[in-house]
Amino acid sequence: MKIFIDTNIILDFLLKRKSKSNIKDLYILFKNLEIWKIKWVTSDICISTAIYFLQKCKIPLDDIRKSMYIILEKILICNASKTILLKALSNPNFKDLEDSIQHQIALENDCKYIITNNTDDFQNSTIPALTPTEFISLINHKND
Repeated sequence: MKIFIDTNIILDFLLKRKSKSNIKDLYILFKNLEIWKIKWVTSDICISTAIYFLQKCKIPLDDIRKSMYIILEKILICNASKTILLKALSNPNFKDLEDSIQHQIALENDCKYIITNNTDDFQNSTIPALTPTEFISLINHKND
């Protein structure tokens, strides 16, 4: 199974930000993806946006590099091709075009879920959007 990790999940994890999911669930998610045999996917846009915000938060550059190396070792990075961008731009179901692009990348890469702390942004998604807490609960029920 593949899941798409949204930018806010990466930022919440690295910045230890308060969000819809508690930090403990973010750690559980990242720690167990390999155990659960789940491939995590994100976009080049998510990574560059996360780096931009980390720099704006005055995180030391060496710390950003170390964090990104760790993430990049474990995650599949998918690019926003021209085809994906055109499909996302023509999708009337999204008010936020960046979310539409992320949705389209997830769709094109056969992701079963979008993991985000902004599930409202994906109300019209054809892929279920779950918080890390909801996803962990789903996985735990499947394993019972």
